[in-house]
Amino acid sequence: MQAEKAAKTEELEDSVISLVMQIIEPVFSTRNLFIGLDRDGTIVPYADRPEDATVDPELTELLAALARKPGVKVGIVSARSIAQLRGDFDSKSLFLAGNYGMEISSPQGEVFIQPFALDAVLALKNVRDRLTTMMPGDSKAILEDHGYSLCLHWHHVPEDRMPELRDTLAELKRSFGGLMFTTLPTSYEVKPLTTWNKGEALIQIFKTYHQMLNNSFVLYAGDSVADEPAYSWVNNRSGVSVRVGPGGFETCAKFQLRKLETMRTLLRELAKLKR
Repeated sequence: MQAEKAAKTEELEDSVISLVMQIIEPVFSTRNLFIGLDRDGTIVPYADRPEDATVDPELTELLAALARKPGVKVGIVSARSIAQLRGDFDSKSLFLAGNYGMEISSPQGEVFIQPFALDAVLALKNVRDRLTTMMPGDSKAILEDHGYSLCLHWHHVPEDRMPELRDTLAELKRSFGGLMFTTLPTSYEVKPLTTWNKGEALIQIFKTYHQMLNNSFVLYAGDSVADEPAYSWVNNRSGVSVRVGPGGFETCAKFQLRKLETMRTLLRELAKLKR
């Protein structure tokens, strides 16, 4: 029964890849292609600790090879910082949009940072310092500082310490009204108070590099609720939006791949595209 279920899943995954390629292959004969990708949970497996969710050399080379193809551009749109993304990918080949695209780096080395993100740096540093002081190491909380956002992972925090953590975040939220405190499934996120999202990041990339990306067909793949604005923007351009993962919430993505390995297979198929 288990083997039959696995075979059925593989068949469904293969059919999605086939459908996506049937859409993209004829389009690529006359238009350029922009491939936008979330990082964690989409092309890189989640890990128990954020620093352990590493990019393997094969993926780095696959994306660089895709970006070197005539008529193809690749962009990573992630909650992580550009500094981290540069350590993972070939920044001379890819667009890197860190902090949900509040900072964007082009293959030419140009970097654009949203003014509201720069304005929030001091407040974010103050929150980081307060969190470090108020939540000692034995709390087992993991604090990531992305420069223009913070992420406090609480999945290792003992149950008896959670009230303290929630009280700490509530106090900081009252003290820093110019920042946005968001509760995620296993973490708390602190960002500038803005409606900026991954859809806005894609809009910014295409607006800034309209000559390079003009007439591009867009494929975007992500895995979380944070990717929904990107799916929506891509759908409005009649592109291909792909949700990666087992489900768990309603999505506007046109396609779904349940496994990261299948997403890697799709990228390999895209690398075979020819004019």
